[in-house]
Amino acid sequence: MLQACAAVEHAHANGFIHRDLKPSNLVLVQETNTEVVKLIDFGIAKNLLEDSALTKTGNVFGTPLYMSPEQCAGKKLDERSDIYSLGCIMYEALAGKPPLSGDNSLDTMQKHLKNAPDQLTKILPASAENHAKLKSLNDVVMKCLEKKPADRYQKVSDLRKDLSSLRQGKQPSPRFALRGRTKQIIAVVTIGIFLSAIGMLVLKVAKTHKSADLQIKESVTAPSSQQDLTLDSESIATAPADSKTENGAKPAPAIGANSDQQSHLPFPQMMDEARSAAKFKNWKVAKEKAQECLIVSNQLGKGPTRTSEIYWHIAQAEYNLREYSSAQRDYKLALDAVSDETDNRSKSWRYQALVGLARIARLNIQYQEAIALYEKAYQTVLATSPQLDDPRSEEKIQKHKAICMQGIGEVYYVLHEFEKCKLYWKASLKIRPDNPDLANNLSKLP
Repeated sequence: MLQACAAVEHAHANGFIHRDLKPSNLVLVQETNTEVVKLIDFGIAKNLLEDSALTKTGNVFGTPLYMSPEQCAGKKLDERSDIYSLGCIMYEALAGKPPLSGDNSLDTMQKHLKNAPDQLTKILPASAENHAKLKSLNDVVMKCLEKKPADRYQKVSDLRKDLSSLRQGKQPSPRFALRGRTKQIIAVVTIGIFLSAIGMLVLKVAKTHKSADLQIKESVTAPSSQQDLTLDSESIATAPADSKTENGAKPAPAIGANSDQQSHLPFPQMMDEARSAAKFKNWKVAKEKAQECLIVSNQLGKGPTRTSEIYWHIAQAEYNLREYSSAQRDYKLALDAVSDETDNRSKSWRYQALVGLARIARLNIQYQEAIALYEKAYQTVLATSPQLDDPRSEEKIQKHKAICMQGIGEVYYVLHEFEKCKLYWKASLKIRPDNPDLANNLSKLP
């Protein structure tokens, strides 16, 4: 493992993070009667000094069993992501299983984002004399597997030094192994001091107003008739049970509200609020608003095209909230809602749902399914006719074609099928040449 750390450290020193560290990418090579560990497959490695569309926030590459939480979330990565992957490798080497594993790739990524692995000290047998050594090794591995990058080793060299110390029978450096625990202790002490200060202040106020409190208890004032008639803000905000919308239908209860509370906003305004929340990337609110719209839309009988649009908005919010299983379900519902519709607007939402499902399939490492979904989306666009009353409709159609071509190319890029990737990216740029990020990525293909 020391040699593996040295190899990763060398890559980092030259400005690269590997992004796909796993056991199969660490191979033993015979060199002058000695077995040496070699790090291979830099196919999705990232130059820390460059910023391309392929590696920007939102794109997810790697092997889920060994991916860091920030890599699963599609966030910006640095050296500490590789350190997490090294922790996964060490954990599997010791425990005989990965630290976190789900039923499928999406489930595994969700576990990396939210779940903590079992402590090695709980699953590995150790004698009394070896328990201290196991605990030290457990501390080092678990530090690599911290959810927050700031709580992990900040450099591979620090990890290598601690592993070297353990190999020599020494304890790892406390400033590395105990950093996360020390931060917790400091936080607890700080909170304790704060609560003590609050308690002293409350006691002082209580003594000061003791006589006043006694006077209040001895005299009870009856509420005035004006107080009896006062409505609180919640009562004012709640519409009467028989209130109607502008279309004459009863509004649906808001998501998360009491069952007797009615929405009092017109449906178009509700849709605008959902779109506005999505525009400003307030995805939690966008999801809640879209769910409210779905209830009202069904009550008003808005039809399959509107239903598809709302399901797509819900799925899009879930995708950005990393709720991938829910997003996949709702993209499918958006697609099913317009499966029999032939108008252009329905085809547009069918295209959007197919692209969403293709991205989910790629995240789930179902690459052939992702390609097939992008191809279906492309066929849907081809079947869409430009609208004479909308001068931008042809531009939108061409943009959607380019997106499909680019999406298929990105799948082939992950599969290292660079000739096919180049073919589709060139086709995308031919349709939509104003895409400098894609042109830059194309120029860097081998």
